[in-house]
Amino acid sequence: MNRKKLYLSLPITGRELKSIDMAFEAKRYYENQGFQVINPHDVKKELEEELGRIALEKEIMSTDLYFLSECDAMILLPGWESSKGCNLEIRFAEDYNIPIYEVYTNRQLMFKSSLKNNVQRTRKDHWITQPVHIEEPEIGYPILQN
Repeated sequence: MNRKKLYLSLPITGRELKSIDMAFEAKRYYENQGFQVINPHDVKKELEEELGRIALEKEIMSTDLYFLSECDAMILLPGWESSKGCNLEIRFAEDYNIPIYEVYTNRQLMFKSSLKNNVQRTRKDHWITQPVHIEEPEIGYPILQN
């Protein structure tokens, strides 16, 4: 029997010690309920061991998104509102139909998100010198569902 796999999404940058404690508690809580839990702190540690150096933020985020893609659901921990990484993970989960739940409450969170693809042309026509401007996705606040 396969255990359901959960991904913990929580703010890390600038809050490492608090974040480690929050992730540890949430991981223990869900493992005690029989879930397999992916903790981004563990992912980062394994990535840096494999690389033999400190990982770049983009390497960490791409690895996190890979692990999220393998999960059955995402668990959102407090502080996500001001976290660039959490908002990226929310957008990814929404786009790929990975359900998002609030930690400990089991309430599913639905976000009204849409990536605005407003491409603007510049004066230069060459593909190398023509930047593409894409607006940031609007994530907003969750629509709570019981």
